[in-house]
Amino acid sequence: MYKKVEVVCKAFGLVAFFILMQYSIMALFKIGIELKGVPFQSYYETHLYLINGTIQASYLFILLIVDKLKKEDLKQVFGLMVSQKWISYIGYGIGLWMLSTLLNAFLLPFFEEYGTHISQLFANNERVLRFINLIILAPFVEEYLFRYKIQEVLKKGFGPTLAIIFQGVLFGLIHAIALQKIYAIVLGIGLGFIREKEKHLQSSIIAHMTINSIGFLVGTFLIS
Repeated sequence: MYKKVEVVCKAFGLVAFFILMQYSIMALFKIGIELKGVPFQSYYETHLYLINGTIQASYLFILLIVDKLKKEDLKQVFGLMVSQKWISYIGYGIGLWMLSTLLNAFLLPFFEEYGTHISQLFANNERVLRFINLIILAPFVEEYLFRYKIQEVLKKGFGPTLAIIFQGVLFGLIHAIALQKIYAIVLGIGLGFIREKEKHLQSSIIAHMTINSIGFLVGTFLIS
């Protein structure tokens, strides 16, 4: 029982640190922008991906530095030497994207505000930063945090299956939009099973990149 409580606290601590970093960097941006006499809300709307990218890159940098100091074998964690199956990982991503699309189609009538929120995410002109955020930073940060750090911690107290489900729920809950929370839970669980099956992060990172690439193309060229 003690072990279960310990691993849950560690998992929530990792998520809490991520949220704390979000608010801290956001506060620094707000202070700097408002000192220039610019309303922060309008700046945030036009520089959404600059701010979010700074947050994600900072968090990933700190996690990697800490793990490097702990002498973790990051090449093994990421599976950098395993590249022959990347087409399979893209296939996993396409499959998960199709599943989330079907789920969205079924639930969309119950979430009328979803379309407006998604349109706002693709409304500004930061296409390059949007690409970097969605297709590079988000997959690396989220896979490293949820499918490696949190999933591995939870496995020590609950075993693989429950750890995958719990990290998927946590992954969904950090998303801001209601419908997004639901399909992110499904995607998080699916990515967790991929990472567990393949034993390295390259698999779930490539699958995640594939999902976000499709979303980027749809959002940038169809929605916006």
